[in-house]
Amino acid sequence: MKSRICLSIIILLVFSAHLPALFDNDEIFQRGVNAYEERNYELALQSFLHLLDEGYNNSQIYYNTGNTYFRLGNLGRAILYYKKGLRLEPYNPLLKANLNYLLSLTQDRQIVEETNPFVEIIEKIVYALPLNSLFILTLILFAIMILLINVMIIFFYRKEKTVPLFILTIMIILFLLSGLITYYRWQYLNDDTEAVLIVSSTTGYSGPAEDYTNLFRIHEGMIFRVNITEAEWSQIALPTGMTGWIRSDTFRKVKLGT
Repeated sequence: MKSRICLSIIILLVFSAHLPALFDNDEIFQRGVNAYEERNYELALQSFLHLLDEGYNNSQIYYNTGNTYFRLGNLGRAILYYKKGLRLEPYNPLLKANLNYLLSLTQDRQIVEETNPFVEIIEKIVYALPLNSLFILTLILFAIMILLINVMIIFFYRKEKTVPLFILTIMIILFLLSGLITYYRWQYLNDDTEAVLIVSSTTGYSGPAEDYTNLFRIHEGMIFRVNITEAEWSQIALPTGMTGWIRSDTFRKVKLGT
């Protein structure tokens, strides 16, 4: 009894210790929203970036950060933060709409693909649960599957196994489906190859230096894939399939955080 009371007190103390931080972050977020509404975009940006620096990865914060960068005239970073938000919620209509609008403003006129209604339904199913919850669900399904196998061995030895086999089959299918979705979500969330150009323009060369052949020129907001990074240069692949080398400080990768 005493051990339970002590455990409860410890849990309460740990939770209480985090309460001030939670309230502080809510206050910082609201301060950012208020500053944005008052057109104090520098203060708004400072508030939102502070939350991201603290590790609060939230699609709403990325959305607000993207909006603020756009108001400040920074098209590349606005696109970057919309893309970050879509890593967490690929079906978010506000993020999608704003991203598509900004892409239409880029000088390179990137093609915006229309979302297939069927694909959108699948995305909503795949992203219905947070990744952590999905991982826990996969573990629970695995545990149930193992339990059913043991029950069949112990209690259904030399007996009719139609019903337990049917239930086990369903559990195996659910486990595999949950596991595949979890793996896909984890891979997409941690993809480190997609990037956005944040400078006004840059030139792509056939090698990692400016004395190589000039291949193409891209402009702020261009989205591409990073193949290789060597010191100050990176080889990128454009949506057209063309590859070339640009300076690494001209872009930022679409990965969570700042």
